[in-house]
Amino acid sequence: MVSNEADDEKTEIAISTNNTKNDNKKIHFQEIKKGDNLGSILGKLKVESLDIYSATNSLNKIFKANKIQVGDKISVEYHQKTLENKQKRVFINKINIYTSDNSKYEIIRTKQGQFFASKITPELFSKLQVKSGKIKSSLYEDALKAGIPAAMILEFIRFYSFDLDFQRDVRKGDKFQIFYESFYDSEGKFIKNGDIIYCKFISNGKELVNYKYTTTKGSTLYFDNKGSSVRKALLRTPISGARISSYFGYRKHPILGYTKLHKGVDFAARTGTPIFASGNGTISFIGWKGGYGRYIKIRHNGSYSSAYAHMSRFAKGLKNGSKVKQRQIIGYVGSTGRSTGPHLHYEVYKNGKAVNPRRLKPESKVTLKGKELEKFKEHRNRIDFILKNAYAKSEF
Repeated sequence: MVSNEADDEKTEIAISTNNTKNDNKKIHFQEIKKGDNLGSILGKLKVESLDIYSATNSLNKIFKANKIQVGDKISVEYHQKTLENKQKRVFINKINIYTSDNSKYEIIRTKQGQFFASKITPELFSKLQVKSGKIKSSLYEDALKAGIPAAMILEFIRFYSFDLDFQRDVRKGDKFQIFYESFYDSEGKFIKNGDIIYCKFISNGKELVNYKYTTTKGSTLYFDNKGSSVRKALLRTPISGARISSYFGYRKHPILGYTKLHKGVDFAARTGTPIFASGNGTISFIGWKGGYGRYIKIRHNGSYSSAYAHMSRFAKGLKNGSKVKQRQIIGYVGSTGRSTGPHLHYEVYKNGKAVNPRRLKPESKVTLKGKELEKFKEHRNRIDFILKNAYAKSEF
């Protein structure tokens, strides 16, 4: 017998009887909505408070019950029994919790009446995927049309943001390819996507490839076909969604009125747009600096440093000597100091001399050598062989 409650996402199923009037086993299933929690669900089923506490406490030992989120699903197998005093009591047999990250937690009642919780790890089966396409409107839209998951597209863009400015360098006709894993359970249900194994981007005739590789020391990174890591020392563009309003070089200053060297690149953007550190490093100056207004300078290594000017405000907690990581938000676009409008003025220095950030090609952070390089080449060749033979019919 199946009976649907007012809410379609709540279902109770009578699964068996014991040929007595005392036992009636049922399963209650529902999706978590705002305001729900394990205790409230069991309470509505009229489970006794002591059992609610014991079941919740057993779950908390492996997974905090308060981490159950909206959209997660819960099934409760229970039965109702009439006691000798003719009072009816609800007994839990088993609870299953399905979380948004595709994990499953099970709470069972033992024969002794105690509760025991465990995490159920399903056996996963891998399926290799290769998706390719050509840019007709935008990389993001065309990659979605090619069947590439949105999160993987963003990861793909992050890989190439060290070599390309996706707002200006990418054009129609450029090609892309992504090789990755998808995981399914024993019933063929999709569970999750794995990491990108390999990807390729061809822009303006230039071919850029990346291979996922785990070194003998256990570090998993992405390398080009020569064994240099994808993640570079500095980003070319430390801001998203901005346009270049002024380039590096000599120009007539819009406020001072005479020609002078413009030591950086200006990115016009709305006030409050986040600004990222272009690389790992240490803040050597943070504060007000004359015509630069609110200003941060970061020392990256023995050769490079970067500077960010005209900020409206700094990110909280930063000071001289603070360590920052690449892509960490350090401040927000403004128009402080000598400025004609909200923008980021971005400078890069090499050995103390200002250089054009747009032409900057800093060294890779990791370059494989010796036996490690030879092992990487073997790994690279295996991937190339798979792509060439198993996926020879790919449109790429």
